[in-house]
Amino acid sequence: MLAAGLLFAASALPLEVKSLLLCFLLREVRGWQTLAAQNRGELSLHIDGTCRYQGQEYNVVKRVFFSRYLIVLDIARNGENRRLVLSFDAFPPYAFRHLCRVYLALKV
Repeated sequence: MLAAGLLFAASALPLEVKSLLLCFLLREVRGWQTLAAQNRGELSLHIDGTCRYQGQEYNVVKRVFFSRYLIVLDIARNGENRRLVLSFDAFPPYAFRHLCRVYLALKV
């Protein structure tokens, strides 16, 4: 998002600067795509505070953030802590609504 703002603000800059900013934007997009690819997997969230993600059992440590479009959970397993970000557009609507209901009922 920052890079897109820079590109918009850079409309009066020379072509060389614009091309550098475009390279920066492409690198940022590639990084986000890599991160999204790493976080794909099967998810099962239970009311008792357990979570099965990518074939591993985790415990929900903290409910970090909740909105209509985003859920953020801190999960842990054997001393390994992860932040799990679940966005509305990554799930079918019925599945995300179910995740929201489970999130609100979590015993953490």
